[in-house]
Amino acid sequence: MIINQSLKGWPISKFLLCLALCFSLSGCLLLDKPVKKNQPLVFPPPLYKGKANQARDDSQASWHSNTSTSAIMPSLPKQPGRRIDTPRTFTVTGQVQTAEDVIDRLSFDTVPITFSAEDMPLPDFINEVFGDLLRLNYRLDNALSRKNDLVTLRVTNPTKPRELFILAAKVLEQYGIAVLSDEGGGIFLTVAKAGGGATPPLLISGRALPGVPDTHRTVFQYLPLQVVKANTMVLWLKQIYGPLGLNISPDISTNNILLSGPGRVVRKAIEAVDLLDQPGFAGQNSARFELAYQPVNKVYTAVVSALTAEGYFVTEGNTQTPGSVRLIPLDFINSLLVFAADNKTVSHVGRWIRNFDQAPEVKPDVSQSTFYYEVRNTRAKSIYDVLKQLLVQKKNNSKTTTNAGGILAAAEKKEDNSTAPAEATKSDNAAADKNTNTITVLSEGSRIVLDEARNAIIFMGEPEEWQRLRSTIHRMDQPLRQVLIEVSVAEVSLTDQDNAGFEWLLGGGGSLLGTVGHLNLGSSGLLYTLESAGQTRAVLNLMASNQRLSILSTPRLLVKSGETASIDVGSEVPVVTSVVSSGSDTTATKQEVQYRKTGVLLKVTPVIHSGNRVDIEISQEVSEAVENTISSISSPAISNRRINTSVSLKDGGSILLGGLMSSSGNKGEIGVPILKDIPIAGELFRGKRETMDKRELIVLIRPYIIENDEQAYSLTRSQQMQLKNIP
Repeated sequence: MIINQSLKGWPISKFLLCLALCFSLSGCLLLDKPVKKNQPLVFPPPLYKGKANQARDDSQASWHSNTSTSAIMPSLPKQPGRRIDTPRTFTVTGQVQTAEDVIDRLSFDTVPITFSAEDMPLPDFINEVFGDLLRLNYRLDNALSRKNDLVTLRVTNPTKPRELFILAAKVLEQYGIAVLSDEGGGIFLTVAKAGGGATPPLLISGRALPGVPDTHRTVFQYLPLQVVKANTMVLWLKQIYGPLGLNISPDISTNNILLSGPGRVVRKAIEAVDLLDQPGFAGQNSARFELAYQPVNKVYTAVVSALTAEGYFVTEGNTQTPGSVRLIPLDFINSLLVFAADNKTVSHVGRWIRNFDQAPEVKPDVSQSTFYYEVRNTRAKSIYDVLKQLLVQKKNNSKTTTNAGGILAAAEKKEDNSTAPAEATKSDNAAADKNTNTITVLSEGSRIVLDEARNAIIFMGEPEEWQRLRSTIHRMDQPLRQVLIEVSVAEVSLTDQDNAGFEWLLGGGGSLLGTVGHLNLGSSGLLYTLESAGQTRAVLNLMASNQRLSILSTPRLLVKSGETASIDVGSEVPVVTSVVSSGSDTTATKQEVQYRKTGVLLKVTPVIHSGNRVDIEISQEVSEAVENTISSISSPAISNRRINTSVSLKDGGSILLGGLMSSSGNKGEIGVPILKDIPIAGELFRGKRETMDKRELIVLIRPYIIENDEQAYSLTRSQQMQLKNIP
């Protein structure tokens, strides 16, 4: 054996002691390192996946986005702008600044820029506009550099750099981002202080996140106007599309407008601008008249005939021929839009509209007739059931109600002394129930029949009753709206400091977006309605990256309003329910076994309101089979966690259910084999380990209202694309 000369003369005991000390120190070093766990389950990719690029490295001096289509005229001498990383403590003093205040301190080129962004991540959008196109130095709040909210901005014509700066600042303002002057001559972008407006910024509401369906994501469209003034166009568009969630911002200096809202509404507004921005509409007065009784096309035809007979030149439909009066029917809101040179003419047309928008009148002496109505957009039985509740009076109701105009009265007559008519009625009803068609007898011999096989309703009675009833049926014959409900079921690993569970993690963790402030979730409770869905999703993603949260399931259900949908993901576990011994032979037993469903069980029943709110009855259960340590029955025990609740949310909002915590402990001993068993000295080679596993089940629910077939098709297409990406 070769011994190093530097160790020569050392007693062997000292050498062994030093060697043991080195081993001990190396062991401590290894124990100090965190144990590498398996990669955590993170949120699955969104059903509506945008075209966002991957995030760039923060250390790069400039970024180049592939999602934009930008073209700058060549030979620009100015170099691209540079992002200057800013500490979190950077502050800006002074009064609140607007884009116009900031722009006076900056210098721009005069060459127009063509720019458009489609589902571009927010940091990329900021760098593309301010850094690459406008070539400005800018400081970016660290909280913004981590955001993955998407921006869609469509600009039809080349725009001057100054106009593009103001436009980008207006777009960022709706995200809750302020563009401020920087002391170094550039700009500073930070999260604006939360205001008291009714509509929260997009960063707070979370409606621009990649997980939001693209049919519900906010789209920005910048449109130049050729003839009509911007303020006038804003007034017209608010009359038409204001109830549908369209926001319009005018730019008086350039006579342009900025549209923002759901994509389907923005597309309709663009078509309206193309129609209205014509010389014939310049300087016109306008008004919108909402109809109460008659369909808009019928009133439109009658008003055109009446005005033409009076000598007015009326422009019909969407033609571009100039006229003294213009009428545009709006089918989707059952209204008429009137344009005229003066308010006096507009008021005169309005009087004609009110005259024709009357409930139909039929002569009362007309004999009974039979009317057949084919239900086109929903189930005839659902309409029939509602009409029966409306029209048929129960026998125990002593009050008889009859409409002054002869509208359908109570159906069942009061019982007289003879029981034969009642028995005959019961017999007729029983026979009708056995058939496909259901008959309801109404007042004075009128009756309404349900034809389920042909999805139709048949009415026999007086025409005036049918005329009043038909308008109600027509309003009910509309497609039932649907709801896409996304449910994220997650399990959070809690530490000793998280005694209050996920509630503390949200409410006590401090501000997530700089100056935006806390979530204001309340002081207690297990149920939160969140306007700050973006912040909550950020907390969940952060916990998933820190291996503290795992997603158990993310089911998505598409269900009609008023219907119930359920999904079961798991297995059926055999459970012994009883054991029976036969006679004196105790060894002969008979067991009864039932199968119990375990896994993720979800059941939802949504109801959509006219104000785009959704009431949801939800039942969520997460169960699993575990080892039976509480009884001697040879079957597993079922660990079950269940939530049953009824909530009300707006379209695109979210709700967090939590508070179901469970804990388990484990004690053990670790050490060096053999050496840890040495008396007294073995304490140096062994250690005790005591672990406590505390977990909380949380459920995040997000409803999205599906209005039409276009949105449903977009949902299906997105699902197909997601399945193609599965390896």
